[in-house]
Amino acid sequence: MKNENSPHACAAQASPTLPVSQHCMLQRTQLVYLTVFAGFGALYSFLPVYFHDVKGLTLSQVGVLGVLRPAMLFVASPLLNFLADVSGQHRLMMASCLVLSVLARSCLLLASSFSAVAGVWLTSEFLGSPVAPLIDSTVISTLPDRSLWGRQRLWGAAGFGLAVLVVGVTETYVASFWPMFALHGALMALGLHLAWGMDFSRCHQAQGPRASVWTVLRVVVRDAETIIFFVVVLVSGYATGVIETFLFIYLEQGLGASRTLLGLSRFMTCAAEVPLFFVSGSIIRRLGIPATLAVVFVCYILRFTCYILLSNPWYVLFVEPLHGFTFAIMWTASTTYASMLAPPNMAASMQGLLAGTHFGIGQASGALLGGFIYQAHGSVACFESADVAVAGALALLVCGHLVLRRVRPGHAGAGLLKPADTDSIELESDGEDAGGGGMSSQASKWLQGREYHSIATDDPAASKPTDADVDALLAADSVS
Repeated sequence: MKNENSPHACAAQASPTLPVSQHCMLQRTQLVYLTVFAGFGALYSFLPVYFHDVKGLTLSQVGVLGVLRPAMLFVASPLLNFLADVSGQHRLMMASCLVLSVLARSCLLLASSFSAVAGVWLTSEFLGSPVAPLIDSTVISTLPDRSLWGRQRLWGAAGFGLAVLVVGVTETYVASFWPMFALHGALMALGLHLAWGMDFSRCHQAQGPRASVWTVLRVVVRDAETIIFFVVVLVSGYATGVIETFLFIYLEQGLGASRTLLGLSRFMTCAAEVPLFFVSGSIIRRLGIPATLAVVFVCYILRFTCYILLSNPWYVLFVEPLHGFTFAIMWTASTTYASMLAPPNMAASMQGLLAGTHFGIGQASGALLGGFIYQAHGSVACFESADVAVAGALALLVCGHLVLRRVRPGHAGAGLLKPADTDSIELESDGEDAGGGGMSSQASKWLQGREYHSIATDDPAASKPTDADVDALLAADSVS
């Protein structure tokens, strides 16, 4: 009999083998991504312009503000997500942080000096840092197949892009920034209402072991492959920081783009994310994580080179579809990797660390260094420096992968955590709740690990356990 809980039985969300309750939950998560990320898009894309044009801040000050949010993500996201993992209160942490961060952001309308703006921004982004990682870890834990995550997350890209387009058109004709704050608050309130009904219980196994934050950090630094991966994520964050902070300023001031064009530009980036999120799992399976990341960084190089060569601001609409590769494919591979690295009951912590690395220290570096380079040497030098950093990361990725393949005969992938490498982290047995058809959670986790190890390898057969493997696991279960 076909197991309806197997990843292959649930390859399509609308599959008749998927339980109705789980199908409804997947629909709810799509709406959560749509509304919450629309709320982010309504505010974040035009904040650098708001800080510069309305608050009268210099480009260096805008760069400093661009650092504060990533810095808070790097510090607060792992911390608050770890507290959610330890306490098991993922829903309460998500809701309280979402509400408090929205209230704090509304205070930006009242701040008049740079120090006041910085203080409010610092507070709001500290409070809001765990929201997206908590949603991601919760959604991943409820999916029958982790490769389906991109098909959920694409709704966030769609919401973000539509919100940016609406705000861009509105700002062109209203000549006021208060509508983007109002839209942000309304969308986040709707997102909270929807997210409250998500199944947060799977993020925390009450019977399972409680790993420490040191366990998460040890997983990151224990292997050369994993270190290379997080360095690549860091550089990707740097490139994102440069683009997010300075592209709109460059287009508006350097090339004379209207705010409608800025909104269209951001809409194009999000429109490109949607199909690539949808096919991301298939691409990663086919290419493997190293080759997928190499493609991503080639697209980064092309993207920055095109920015440098732009002579007409409207041409940016032909460049921005590359964002589908530099974010959708990159982030799906990263999130899948991090979910497999996560020790038991520490899924939110690992997603928080991943977000802190990319959107935190990486994006902060891009905003800060990019701001100083832009101020001193102009836009071309700013984008050229990002191009050099991305090329260096690509060289590290390719050379590191080739060296590791030579050093480790038979090595084919960039290091998803192998089930045998859990370093004495034992899983408690919880019977059929593990989704393994009567297996213990340890057996189910091992088989699932074989399934997802194939995502990082060039050999799809790596995901198929042998008959001897299954017999041995079942025999071990019966003895235990």
